[in-house]
Amino acid sequence: MTLYSEAADRLFSARVAPKLWLAALAAYIASDIALLFSETGDGTRIALVILSLALLIAVIIAQWRVTRSMSGAPDSQRGSIEGWIGWLILSALIYIGIPIAIVFGIWGVNALDHELARLLFLVGTAVMASLASPMLVHTTGQVIGANGISFGKTLEGCRRFYLELGLANAAISAGLWGAADVLISFVEPGVISPQTIMLTIGSTLLEFIQFILLTALMTVAWSKVSQQQHEAI
Repeated sequence: MTLYSEAADRLFSARVAPKLWLAALAAYIASDIALLFSETGDGTRIALVILSLALLIAVIIAQWRVTRSMSGAPDSQRGSIEGWIGWLILSALIYIGIPIAIVFGIWGVNALDHELARLLFLVGTAVMASLASPMLVHTTGQVIGANGISFGKTLEGCRRFYLELGLANAAISAGLWGAADVLISFVEPGVISPQTIMLTIGSTLLEFIQFILLTALMTVAWSKVSQQQHEAI
């Protein structure tokens, strides 16, 4: 089976309990809505910022739980929270930090006000995400097992399906993240209305679908890398 078909099988294999999916989705939507309201100028702004941070932690916990459930990791197999967060930050610095540096280096502090800059940022993020795919696979591995394979072994294991992995990562990032960015671009900061709330929820749903697809993809990729390493022993 190809990487894509295995990821699709895993996505629809009911490994993740429906209540966990609902909890994760609720955390995603609630955090973005809280951030939307925190941009208003009323006296509840500080409380909403604090609430947003609390909900962001809930999103992180949900991501951890969903990843472990989708991978089929047993409860007895401990993951590495510090390793996961560390590799996640390092990955983000590559596939988000580099495009941001390029865009702001060209257009300055108001870069994202330019349509061409937003497009370049999106394309750059997709390209860098595809290049950083083995790193994202290794990041997922930190959630599944604390004493897993080294990054060098992960990189070596990803070579057999790197093109599939990179193309899928780029397509998902550019397609769904780009669509979410288009929706959120119609939201005027500080303005609360039924339209802005619906646009925010729509953007969040696209980001949530991106998370689901990438989680399925990365957990399958990690299982392939892990299996290759066990066969080599």
